[in-house]
Parts: sequence; structure tokens; C-alpha cells
Amino acid sequence: MAGEEAVCPDYDIDRECIETNDAIEQLPELYKLVVRVEYLSECRNDGERAVRIGVCKRSFISYRSTAYKYIGEFLMKSQRNRLHMVHDFGMI
Repeated sequence: MAGEEAVCPDYDIDRECIETNDAIEQLPELYKLVVRVEYLSECRNDGERAVRIGVCKRSFISYRSTAYKYIGEFLMKSQRNRLHMVHDFGMI
């Protein structure tokens, strides 16, 4: 492969993970906590997750929905910015 540029096949996956982490880091602390409990705890259901953070199940579900909405908005903005860079500057 002499003369060929090395391409990391996992680059897109890595970028998506970094962007998702950046989106989570932008969340207010309560929403970060909800996402962390959702993915990193051993809790098996929403009721257990709600108890873990000290809220009722209905509030947990509402907070999670809001957190996902904010994450989605951040990722969409990030994607638009990346596409803008590609279009305007021929990057990426």
C-alpha cells in the first residue's frame, strides 16, 4: 500500500461517538445524570432508574425525553455544520 493514504475504517464511528459525547456534555446536569443512569447503571427498568436519581418514574421518563431531544438537536446542528464545511471548504 505504498503511496496510498491510510484510511481508518472506524473513523466515522469514532467521530459519531465523540459528537454524541459532546452533545451529552452540553446537557444540564440533571439530564446528564438521567442519560448516565440510563446507560451505565445496572437498573433494569425506568422505575429503578427513577429511584436511583430520586425522582418519580413519570419525571424520569420526561427528563429522559427532554435529554434525548436536546442531544438530537445538538447532533443535527453538528451535522449541518460539518456539511457546511464540506460544501464551502471542500473539507472532510
